[in-house]
Amino acid sequence: MYQTEILVLDFGSQYTQLIARRLREIGVYTEIVPYFEKLDSIKSKNPKGIILSGGPASVYEEGAYKPDEKIFDLGIPILGICYGMQYIAHHFGGSVIRAEAQEFGKAKLELLREKFITSCEDLEVLHQVWEKSFVARHGFMDAKTIKMIVKNVKNTLQSAQKIYMLQKQDAILGFCIVNKEHFECYGIDKTQNLKDMCEEFLDFIITNKIIESDVILSRWDKNDKNGLNAYQEIGFEVTGQKGELVELALDIKKKALKQDLFMGVKQDSIVWMSHADKVEKIPEGFVELAKSGNTHYCAIADFERKIYAIQFHPEVVHSECGGEMLKNFAVNICGAKTSWNMHNFAESEIAKLREIAKDGKVLCAVSGGVDSSVVATLLYRAIGERVIPVFVDHGLLRADEREAVEEMFRENLGVPLITVDAREIFLGKLKGVRDPEVKRKIIGETFIEVFEAEAKKHNANGEMKFLAQGTLYPDVIESVSVKGPSKTIKSHHNVGGLPDWMKFELIEPLRELFKDEVRALGRELGMPESMLMRHPFPGPGLAIRIMGEVNEEDLELLRKADRIFLQELHSSGYYDKVWQAFCVLLNVKSVGVMGDNRTYDNTICVRAVEALDGMTATFAHLPHDLLERISNRIINEVEGINRVVYDITSKPPGTIEWE
Repeated sequence: MYQTEILVLDFGSQYTQLIARRLREIGVYTEIVPYFEKLDSIKSKNPKGIILSGGPASVYEEGAYKPDEKIFDLGIPILGICYGMQYIAHHFGGSVIRAEAQEFGKAKLELLREKFITSCEDLEVLHQVWEKSFVARHGFMDAKTIKMIVKNVKNTLQSAQKIYMLQKQDAILGFCIVNKEHFECYGIDKTQNLKDMCEEFLDFIITNKIIESDVILSRWDKNDKNGLNAYQEIGFEVTGQKGELVELALDIKKKALKQDLFMGVKQDSIVWMSHADKVEKIPEGFVELAKSGNTHYCAIADFERKIYAIQFHPEVVHSECGGEMLKNFAVNICGAKTSWNMHNFAESEIAKLREIAKDGKVLCAVSGGVDSSVVATLLYRAIGERVIPVFVDHGLLRADEREAVEEMFRENLGVPLITVDAREIFLGKLKGVRDPEVKRKIIGETFIEVFEAEAKKHNANGEMKFLAQGTLYPDVIESVSVKGPSKTIKSHHNVGGLPDWMKFELIEPLRELFKDEVRALGRELGMPESMLMRHPFPGPGLAIRIMGEVNEEDLELLRKADRIFLQELHSSGYYDKVWQAFCVLLNVKSVGVMGDNRTYDNTICVRAVEALDGMTATFAHLPHDLLERISNRIINEVEGINRVVYDITSKPPGTIEWE
């Protein structure tokens, strides 16, 4: 088991999972628990920090979600996001009210700080400002020496790889030069302390990995004792001397970074707002860190108690510097380790699966998609031929899907695959069913029935004890609030445990992973890229891409249209540029004209989305000529379709699938 570095308390936000995803991206192992998690349970996980998520409730309403208030006595940093911020403000005596103008969407974040670090864009101006300051402060030097130093600094600036300036409003306080692992700091404002300025630059450089080496090198005039002392106070050690210059080295791992939530965050960066309430008055002991055009208290903090709170959502991709903020909190403020990766996960999970399965057999549900294929491969690595991968042809597959899956397992994985033909069973049970939730439930229950029947064939001595599925984090959050009060969006056929009559224990090794983590895990296991980059395909198959009742005739129409769409995406190079693409049969008929004849046929909706993990998505901006080609081919080649439409709905407010 991994040490939980950051613990997220879920108050019901649909973005909660993204907080964990962003932190795991930088190697910080993060877990999510409901807001009402017992204090003893939180203590047992021993997190380095806690994040309070957003949520749909209002803190001033009766029955508002509230965690155990003793979390504030644990002595670890806490960050509140959106509802989490409002709860912190309310709990410590501040005021939260309904906002006159609700704020949903992008906003500019105005950081309320005096000093900023920016990249230098005009070397000539910077050199002139520095030269003027240097000459004024070194009048005791002879003109020849000053001229030589000024020339050397100018040459250094021109040859530098990167230059950063420390500014206060429009005034330049100093600058630093970075060349590979070498760092040099120059003061301009005589009131600026060299040690403090160097610390500002070094924190910025280390946090943003501008120098990738574990050691930062520098040098300083041996006659400037104050400057040398400043460098050594920061943590630099003397390693040698060349002429008049002392050589210095700083071990990054030993450098204590400044605890700044907005380290490396630019002024006026875009953040994502989604709130109807606002903090009107901040509690005693808190200070304001940032504001936006519509929100006065955008970020606040109590530095003594290490409690931070922000009104916006740093976890969503729309927040430009959100990743940096979360990293600053987790790594710099909490001191979290960044050792989480798929190599470690694979080793840990294989060992865990061996321990769970022992000598038993595991029935593995395979759909041919990325998730179930990775599960099958992981299990095969763990227990070999004691995994029984079963692929069910439920009659709801895409064109040629069955043959493609069988070939993929045979040629790429070398894992023996069992195919069960259950088309008549599934289509029979779906006959006359129009409600999407009922369709999903029927398919999920029938899957389990089919698997149990297949398991009996391999369970002569009762050794078949487990059923493995490729359930992911987004499946869980969209199905049922198993880890918090997030509102259910829709049911997933492979989520929610097994019915009482089922004789198997459920194994879901990917349950806490996001899609891109699953793909990274597959690469770690040596799976081919062609398999890993397949678009997600839902367990219920085409049943949830046909509006209304499912029948063989409609399935055939949808398969033909879907095949054309995917062919065109592959040939145009857009298949790998989108997260997911498919057709939906709307079962809405409209009048058309083909040749000289009037038609009254069905409508196909074409859907393509771009996403990072499926939790949020935007419709793909496919070229008009490509859409026109797709439409022409579908209408001309698929009899029964006379109209094609393109879905331009993002998630939220819509979901990726239609049902």
